[in-house]
Amino acid sequence: MVVDRERVKSEFAAYTDRYDSSDGKIKLKIDHTYRVADICERIAKSLSLSGKDTDLAWLLGMVHDIGRFEQLKRYGTFSDAQSIDHAHFGVELLYETSVAENDMSDEMQAAFGQGIAQEKDIEEISLKRDRMDSSLEEKSGNNIGNTEKLSEAIFLENFIEISPDEEEFQIIKTAIWNHSAYRVEEGLDDRTEMFCHILRDADKVDIFKVCQDTPLEVIYNVTTEEVKQAGVTDKVMKQFFERHAILRSVKRTPVDNLVGHAALVFELVYPESLRLAREQGYLKKIFDFESDNPQTMEDFRRMRECAAEYVREKCGALNEKMIMNSNEGAPRGVYLVQ
Repeated sequence: MVVDRERVKSEFAAYTDRYDSSDGKIKLKIDHTYRVADICERIAKSLSLSGKDTDLAWLLGMVHDIGRFEQLKRYGTFSDAQSIDHAHFGVELLYETSVAENDMSDEMQAAFGQGIAQEKDIEEISLKRDRMDSSLEEKSGNNIGNTEKLSEAIFLENFIEISPDEEEFQIIKTAIWNHSAYRVEEGLDDRTEMFCHILRDADKVDIFKVCQDTPLEVIYNVTTEEVKQAGVTDKVMKQFFERHAILRSVKRTPVDNLVGHAALVFELVYPESLRLAREQGYLKKIFDFESDNPQTMEDFRRMRECAAEYVREKCGALNEKMIMNSNEGAPRGVYLVQ
């Protein structure tokens, strides 16, 4: 596999030109794609990967959100809970496969991965997924599992010359499939898992920027009053202080989504990802959120302290050169959120 970057960018531009780039949400995802690709490359270089593997990491960034554009066109939202899993849909578009091939939701995968799935949980999640799939088919006017009806399909071969028997063919598919999952699926080989984490880290780092540059009202189709008055759900607070990503199923308010963004810091795998988050300063801005709800303000103060402590601990395990701010002489982890 050889990655021709100009060809990739040309094909991506041609595909996204099918959509209304004057729509702020479409432009948001176009810009996000290019930034994630650049961050993937930066993480790959920090790991001293070969030129070929660095190109592969960059390519993952360019195609990881290919399902977002059709998702917005069909359902008018970027909310996977209200539409379709955009990562799995992207695989469908690129690989001519059906999202129905894997009927285990992110929530169920997370429950199994943590050893907490009970019979009633599995039944409830499965029924929820069945109802959602039925609803989506009615909304879209076609069967989302039938690739012959995917009028907006763009196949992986449009971007690169690659055959199914090449290792990278499956790596790309697996990385896209897992990039927005609660956890990376188990049983992957080390190389595939590495590329999954590179893409996931890059996506998370740029999400810090997106949720600051783009109002929550735009991202989640809510009013300013709803954002300013919203509280943080108890289950969301609990999961944040457990220091892990927030499950989609427990988010109830617009501010829950913002907390979910901030909690992504707990999931960053590579030192370069933490460094990039620090350089951007966007995580700090998330915790500077101003609410008209006094309890929400207090909750954000507590979460800021929790995140600061976590990053200090994380940075303490890194090389001093990597974590010290040369200008201020303070640990980068502290600067990240305080």
